[in-house]
Amino acid sequence: MINLIKKFNWSAAVLISVWCIITLLRVLHHSPWYDEAHAWLISQELSLTEIIRLMKIEGHTFLWYLCMMPFAKTNFMYPYSMLLLNWFFCFIAMLILWLKAPFNNWIKFLISFSFPFLALYPVIARCYSIGIMFLFGLAAMEKSKLRHPNWYSLLLILCANTSVMAAVGATVFGFIFLYEMIKNKISIGVPLVTMILGAVVVLMQLPLNLSKNVLVTMIDRPLTIYFFSSTFLDNSLLVNLSIIVLVCIFVILFCIKNKKFPLFLILSYLLLFCVFYKYSGAMWHHFFFYVYFVIFVWLLYENDYNQKLQWKWLLLSVLATISIFFIFWTPKTEDIKKVWNCADLEVSKLILEDENISNSNIFVFGLYQSIFPLYFRGHNINVINYCSGNTNQWDIRPYYYSTVCQFDGKDNSIVVLKDEYISKFYTENSYLLTSDKIQSPDGSFSGGLKNYKFVLYKNYGQNVLWKVEKIK
Repeated sequence: MINLIKKFNWSAAVLISVWCIITLLRVLHHSPWYDEAHAWLISQELSLTEIIRLMKIEGHTFLWYLCMMPFAKTNFMYPYSMLLLNWFFCFIAMLILWLKAPFNNWIKFLISFSFPFLALYPVIARCYSIGIMFLFGLAAMEKSKLRHPNWYSLLLILCANTSVMAAVGATVFGFIFLYEMIKNKISIGVPLVTMILGAVVVLMQLPLNLSKNVLVTMIDRPLTIYFFSSTFLDNSLLVNLSIIVLVCIFVILFCIKNKKFPLFLILSYLLLFCVFYKYSGAMWHHFFFYVYFVIFVWLLYENDYNQKLQWKWLLLSVLATISIFFIFWTPKTEDIKKVWNCADLEVSKLILEDENISNSNIFVFGLYQSIFPLYFRGHNINVINYCSGNTNQWDIRPYYYSTVCQFDGKDNSIVVLKDEYISKFYTENSYLLTSDKIQSPDGSFSGGLKNYKFVLYKNYGQNVLWKVEKIK
């Protein structure tokens, strides 16, 4: 412990403090967007066994939902309890990096203040920060894992049950771990049973058939265009591919010079590409290429032979250059509006301040509007999911199976308006909450309805509220 404190010098303390201030300010001013709030709804309304069964549709694993359950079940300080919990996991990951990674402070600074670790993972409350915390913990145990095989195997299955992205690294760590135990003639009984049980639990949760009903919003986006066109610089496919080729050349030269096979990097990247073959993913998925590159360099320098490595500057220079690119990396405008500048919390406050909307029913069409019950509970506002015809907002299946709602593959909902779906929950004080992009194929928003019409009530920017009126 004393040695760790010595490593954690004043410059490190100042930098991690600055990191905490910046990220906490962002967290406290962040309004959760759909993916964050939807996970909270699942943790709030379902039991653990129901959550595990639901993961085949969600495409995740259960541990993040389990961590939220004590807060969600008691409806404790939403959204701040969720946001701060996620921030805490990312903070622990950064502490592990600063205390245990075999890099100098400059490299740690560039990693910590890159976009993924300053603006994405600590701020957006998803299942990825907790996974990165476990991945960094596994990297930190590189030298001691054979002395503590049971703890290491437990860490592996915890990591694998945070997300598919983290399960990739846990899988590679696990295979290397088993090989090294066999090579060093260490009993693999308990660790192997632990890892097999963990793998079974993970496989139970994964949509292995990759049904189009589960992944329809992402399947049709080509990975080569969507990912490589913005890897380092936006809309620069040729430049990004050139940089990637140069990185590959430098890594190969380094490995040839030191006669080292980049096993962890190759296996983790192969598994990532297998995932992305069917699921093109989003920025929080793609940045795991960066996370695993950091871990790859970490592992190389962590092992006993690190003092014998030649051209150490080369690999560190590559890591530093990539990190500098990511310090200045910015998401696409539509992602900034949807994820970071989500106005749901502010819109909900404006709706709750409106006395006319008290004791009302509010219909929602789209996925993104289905999270508003989180803000309306206890305020005599009943939110109805038009697509499912009920109030279960956690259930996204109606958007894939309903005869009146479906996706067009571009995150847009196609809705068929029917009188019977409105009349089931209609009262004289009924409203419809939509996005600002609502449109109807025939040009009339109420097209398909004979007994009801929608009259603009208020425009909140990203969201629009319509009064539902019965045609007399």
